[in-house]
Formats: sequence, C-alpha cells, structure tokens
Amino acid sequence: MTQHKFIEYYSWKNNTVISMLLFLAIQLVVLISPNIIVAASFDDFNNEKIDSNKWAVQEFVRVVEDEMLSMAGSHRTDKNEHNQVETLFKNPELITKLQATITVGAYQLDPDITTEWNQMVAAELSGSYYGSANGDVDAGISIIDTNGGEGLKAWCYASSQDDVFEVNHKFTMSIETGHPYILAIEYKEADQKFTCSIEDGNNPATKENKDLDVSSTPSSGRPGREKKALRVWYTIDGETDGTFDAEISLAAIIDDIETQEGPYDDFTSNTLSSSKWNSVESVRRITDNSLELSQRSEGIPFQTTRILTADTVRSTDYYQVSIRVDSASYRNGATTAVNTGMSGFFYNDIAEGGNQNMVGDHLAMVAFRLSPENSLEAEATIFRCGNADCSDAVANRVWSQEFTTKPLFNTQQTVSIKNTGNSLIFDMEGEQIVHSITETFSPFSSIRMLETLVWSNGSEDGNMVVFFDNVIFEEQTSPWSLFLPAILTSPKSNE
Repeated sequence: MTQHKFIEYYSWKNNTVISMLLFLAIQLVVLISPNIIVAASFDDFNNEKIDSNKWAVQEFVRVVEDEMLSMAGSHRTDKNEHNQVETLFKNPELITKLQATITVGAYQLDPDITTEWNQMVAAELSGSYYGSANGDVDAGISIIDTNGGEGLKAWCYASSQDDVFEVNHKFTMSIETGHPYILAIEYKEADQKFTCSIEDGNNPATKENKDLDVSSTPSSGRPGREKKALRVWYTIDGETDGTFDAEISLAAIIDDIETQEGPYDDFTSNTLSSSKWNSVESVRRITDNSLELSQRSEGIPFQTTRILTADTVRSTDYYQVSIRVDSASYRNGATTAVNTGMSGFFYNDIAEGGNQNMVGDHLAMVAFRLSPENSLEAEATIFRCGNADCSDAVANRVWSQEFTTKPLFNTQQTVSIKNTGNSLIFDMEGEQIVHSITETFSPFSSIRMLETLVWSNGSEDGNMVVFFDNVIFEEQTSPWSLFLPAILTSPKSNE
C-alpha cells in the first residue's frame, strides 16, 4: 500500500469510527432522556392528582370554563379536618333565595373509613340567613355522600351556630354523577321557614319540595357574619389518633345561578365578575401532565395560588423546574403586579438550623413577571426572614438582579437555583447570575415552593396562568461527559 493510499485509508477508517461512536452516543442519549440530560426527577406531574407524598397541599379549583363554574377540591389528612372551596356572593345580606344547576363529577371517599358521617363530600348552596339567641342560623341544600352506603343524596338543613338547633331533610331522588340537578333554598322570614327543592335538570316533573320549620329559633336580626356561597366541601371526623391516611375529593360544575330577583349569573362572561362575586378564579391542579397554577384578581390587593413541598421532603442545595406562562396571562393597571416563580430557603445567616425558628433564613427566588406592556421579565431575588414565621419576608428584600434573557409565552423554560457554599447561582436557560454569600448555615425551613401571585387595586385586574413541570432536586449530569473524551481522542491504528 502506498503512503498516499495508506493516509487516505487511515483517514477514512478514523472518521468512520468517530462517526459510529458519535451515532451510538446519540442513540444512548436519546434512550436515556429526550431532553439530553440525566437527572432524578422529584415530580414530573404525570399523575391524575397532585402527589400528597410530595406536596403539602392538593387540588383547588374555582374557575369559569366553557361558560360554567368549575369547583373542585381534594384533601389528604391523618386527623380530623374540614376543608372547602367557596365562591362567595356579593352583597349577601340582600339575598334570601339561592338556586343553581349542579352537576357532580368525579368524587372519592377513603375506603378504609367505614363509619357513616365520619367522612363526607358535598356540593352545596348555603349561607348565614339571620341571627338568633343560639347564634347565627345557617341553611343550605347539598348533594352529599355521607359514607352511609347510599351514594349521593340531596339534603336540606338549617342549624344554629351553637348546634343546639338543627332540622334537616333527605330527599328521595336518586343522584347520579355527570347529571344536572336544580337545587334551590329560600328563607321566608314571615313564615319562619326555609323552602327547599330539587329537580332533575332534564325532567321538571321530578321536582321535590320540603319546608323546614325554624319557628323554635326565631330571628333576632342580621347574622353576625353575612355570607352566601356556592361550596364544594369535604370533611373527615371521628378519628383522632393519626393512624390513618385518608384522601377525599369532589368536583362539580355549577351554572344558571338565580336569586329571589331572578337570573343572577350564567357565566357567559367566562369570568367571575366582581359586581356579583367576592371570589376570583384560582386553580391548583394537574393539567395535561403539568402542574397548573393560575390566579386572577380584580381590585383585590393580594391573591396567590401556591404549592409547598411536604414536611417529609428534605431540602437540597439544588432546585430546578420548567415554567411555561400561558398567553392568557395579562396585567391591566399601573400598580398591578402579576408574578410567578419558584423559590426555596437555601441558607441561614445566624446559626445552624436558625436557632429553631426561621429568623435569618434566606428565601431565594427566580420570578417571572408581567411588565406594564404585558411582556415577560425574569428576576433573581433573595428575601430574609426577620421573624419566627417569616411573615415579613416580602418586606425584607436583600438583593435582586434581572436576567437579560426575556421569558417567552407558551414556551417551557428551565430555571434553577444552586447553593455552592459561598454563592447562589441563579440560572435561566443557560444565563447565570451569581450572588456571593458569606454566612451559610443550613436554614430552619426546608420548603420548596411554586407560586402565582396577583396584586391589584381598584378597577385594575390581572391574571397569571402557569404550567410547571420537571421539578428536580439533584443537579443534572450530562451523559456526553461519559463519551466525549473518548470520542474526541483519535484511536490509534494497529496497521
């Protein structure tokens, strides 16, 4: 073989080997991860519900979708607890009648709790109607499962605040999930009674009526707390030793609201109007394998939806998450703030563990916010806790710096925070901001948090709709580091 041919052959063989190695490396990387990274994911939100082993709070839904109000909630607990999602009426003191069409969707009771009334889930129209010698008298009409083996039933009730007085009635109508029912309750003060009714939303001939006599507990005037509400609630009672782990949930669609004045809201505006409601849209749920956190506010100073890691989750020196801000987000007003982001406590500047409270803990955050022009901006920020429960952190911002990279709507963007021991490194899509730190004791709190927040005044309003994914607590390692040194070193020929 001539020298020229040998050099040609060697170059061809060398390039072929390198190409083969590169091909194999790429295939292995694709098999390992479609994102070309290797990392232990804390949560990729591929479950139907928020994982209560990882997060301290579960689903909460109050949002208008397809011209109907969706309300849902779930709760996991090891003790007696009551929880709820409410949509509050504006000017409740003027309302004496509530009517709505309610469709109960999926719901869950814990199979390990078998005693009736020890767990319940319900969708309800309710309120405080008048004051009495026994305290406020509340009344409502519910679609409820009392864990008695009958499934969903409709109940009407009236009771005093001190529980001395109570009357109720169970309707005979069979209730099915996914089917609409028209529920109504009206207080007739002159007759000292509540009138309740239920009918199949597709068959008016099925209507049942019931009067509840409350003459034994007459009115002494207005209630101490004026309130009328649409409610989804869930409660566990009768267990006190903390030895069980119960999970309960219920979802409902509510539409065609009426009061004694006639039609009140059919939600064709696709929003909770501040002229009718004292509640705004708020969502915390799994949507298409991502965690959706959305929050709207209209003239309300502070509204937030957040999710915190469970108590059993220990903090690390690394925190990463992917954030996608939906283009439905907006800011309307000069003083309105519309933000989202990830945050966690990374160090304390006083003592190891913060002397058993949060004083000196530092909360580091990567936040996306809407500008007055409704474009997205990103910022790295550090807050310091000045009191034991860190309730003053927002007022104690100790450092901040903006990223030059601008986040994009409807695009997943990866952000992270890393504590190296002498600095915090904030990263957004490869752009890094490094902040030096000195006192680096471990913090008292190990919480990691995802959050949306809207602050609005007067007639101003704002909305933030965000999808989070791929929460990671271990720094990523690229698989390329396993191959590139060998690939880029030319192999020796034996010829």
